[in-house]
Amino acid sequence: MPKARALFKEPLVHFLLIGALVFAAHTLWQARQNTAERTIIISQDALQRLSTIWAGEAGREPTPDDVRGLLAEYVREEVLYREALRLGLDEDDTIIRRRLAQKMGFLLSNDADETQLTEADLRAAFEANPEEYRQPPRISLIHIPFNVPADGSSRASEISAIAAELDNESAPSPDTLGDPFMLARRHVDIDETSLARLFGREFAQAVFALPEGEWSAPLRSRLADHLVRIDQKSAGGIPPFEEVAQTVLANETERRRRERDGAALAELMERYDVIIDGAPS
Repeated sequence: MPKARALFKEPLVHFLLIGALVFAAHTLWQARQNTAERTIIISQDALQRLSTIWAGEAGREPTPDDVRGLLAEYVREEVLYREALRLGLDEDDTIIRRRLAQKMGFLLSNDADETQLTEADLRAAFEANPEEYRQPPRISLIHIPFNVPADGSSRASEISAIAAELDNESAPSPDTLGDPFMLARRHVDIDETSLARLFGREFAQAVFALPEGEWSAPLRSRLADHLVRIDQKSAGGIPPFEEVAQTVLANETERRRRERDGAALAELMERYDVIIDGAPS
C-alpha cells in the first residue's frame, strides 16, 4: 500500500489519469455528436411548411400518400446534404458561395431601417432629377397592311385604288381592308422605340414624321406595305409630378435601399483585412 500511495503522488501518473479522463470525455462527446449528426428530426412546423409549398404548386391540399412522399423526399435530401457537408463538398463551390452571399444580402436589406417617404421627399427627388422622368413622343395610329408578293410583283395600283377611297364617307372601315395580319392594326399611345420593335426602325421613323389625320403613301415595314394614319400625337416631355408620383416612389425607394445596403456592407467590410497575394503592382 505504501508503494501504491507513493505511485499516485507521481506527477506522471496524474498526467496520465487526466489524459485518460479527457480522452474518455472527448470520446463520449464525439459519440453524442455523431448520434446528433445522424438524427433527422422533422418538426410539425417543417411538415406544415412542406405541405404549404406542395399545396401552392399542386393547387390542392396533399393527401396522406402525398405527405409520405414529401417526407421521403425531405429525408433523402437531408441525408445527401449532410453527407455532402461531411465530405466538404461545400468548400470552394462557386454556386454555393454566390447563393450564401445573396442570402446575406437579403438579410442586410431586411435588417436595415426603412424610413417612410413623404410627399415632400418624393417631390424633392423628382425636382432633383426631372430628366429621369421625361416621356418620349407618342402616337395613336391605324394601318392597313398589304402583304408583299413573293414573286416581287407590284401591288401599287391595288393599294392606290384603296387609298383613293379612304376619305370617302361611304368607304369601308379600314379595319376590314388590306390583308390578314399577325399584329394589331391599331396602336394607341405608342412610342417610336416600341413601334420599331414591331415593324422595324426605318418604318417607325417614317411613321413618326407623318402629319396627324392624313393617310400616308404606302410605307414598307419588315413585314408588309402599309397605309398609315396618325389619329393623335403627343409631344412627350417632362410630365407633372402627379402623373409620375408612383414611379418616383418606386425609384426613390430603390435608391434608398441601395444606399442602406451599401452602408451596411461597408460596415461589414471594415471588419475584414484583404490581402491579395501576387497582385500586379
